[in-house]
Amino acid sequence: MSNRSLKWAPVIGSLIADELVHLRKSDPNSDAELLKSRVWSAQTKISLSEPSISEKDVIFLDSMEWMACATRVVKFFHIHESGVEDYLLRVKTVGQWAEVVEESRKLGATSITFNTSGSTGTPKSIQHDWKALLSEVNFFSSFLREGSAAPNRIIAAVPSHHIYGFLFTVLIPEQLGIEVLRGMRAHSTVFAGKLEAGDIIVAFPGFLNQLVKKEMSFQPDVTIVNSTGPCAVHVMSALKSQGVDTLVDVYGSSETAGIGYRTEPGEPYTLLPRWLKRKEDCLSERDTEREFEIQDRVIWLSEQKFQLGERKDQAVSIKGMNVFPSYVCEKLKLHRDVADARVRAMNLDGNHSLKALIEVARPLCKHEQGVLISDLKEWLSKHLLKHERPVHYTLVDKIPTTEMGKDMDWSIEVKS
Repeated sequence: MSNRSLKWAPVIGSLIADELVHLRKSDPNSDAELLKSRVWSAQTKISLSEPSISEKDVIFLDSMEWMACATRVVKFFHIHESGVEDYLLRVKTVGQWAEVVEESRKLGATSITFNTSGSTGTPKSIQHDWKALLSEVNFFSSFLREGSAAPNRIIAAVPSHHIYGFLFTVLIPEQLGIEVLRGMRAHSTVFAGKLEAGDIIVAFPGFLNQLVKKEMSFQPDVTIVNSTGPCAVHVMSALKSQGVDTLVDVYGSSETAGIGYRTEPGEPYTLLPRWLKRKEDCLSERDTEREFEIQDRVIWLSEQKFQLGERKDQAVSIKGMNVFPSYVCEKLKLHRDVADARVRAMNLDGNHSLKALIEVARPLCKHEQGVLISDLKEWLSKHLLKHERPVHYTLVDKIPTTEMGKDMDWSIEVKS
């Protein structure tokens, strides 16, 4: 197996794990969630038969799951553009799948398609040009080389099939020529105090919050990269005081990849070289002049410097009138029995309305849940117009999030 194809193995494993979580979500005995923390190697075997006790590095799929996982890999790497996608059904290890991916790249399949997390609605597939991705990789590779210590290892706390993880735990370490630690090995390296000078932790806000809560001390010359959501000023300040040498907070999205970065608490973001400011809420690629809308409100301090405002309110049309789910959500959070809430639009049998996800302030029995929902409806009738009120409520002990701390969509569990 070539070194070039070897880098695709963890991405393929991450895609398989993510696909199986969706395919097996209705199975109460499924252990698919555990696959997300698995370290996938080139030797991992993909089997249509139950593995024997002696086989340790095997993942069992039924025929439909095999087809679904192969299709997911084909779409991600655009293997269909090269015509070698059928080979994924003929080979039986992650390493062999990686070789098919590498062969497709040689034959001209260069784009990559990422799925959004669905944190702002229905998940979407976003195609990215390889040249544009490499622009960001080249910039941050150079940036990390200029640190106080030579890059040593990438400590990956994020999955490699999301755009942020793909860039920072697959492409950048390849360009830097350094090792990547994943799964439990990455986790134990951080929390057991085994970091070394030059280590680069690739993380997300929830992970950084844990580092602050544990009041960890860092040895000199450790770098942390954060993305998927802004790193709060107090968290950046705390990590600096705990000894983190460099903290790079990257702002971007699945639609754009990285847009800007900052390295000090409270300072503005610097626009990455790939981009040009076009309008207050719009950027264009320097090379192609394609325009992209920014998902958040941005306050421009210059052509290269900006600060983030709040995320744009996305109005939805309910019975012909604009409704802002974020406004409805804030009203729900004022109720004494609501610890947190999310509100989204839904389309049920052609009827547009709102659904609400309520994190309860204390555990409730089934009867108490019904009482709370009735109380919420009555309470909102005094604070919101009829078309602004959710028609379905789901009660949970904790707002569900993705493995990187982003909000997840939810099915309707408690009927009104």
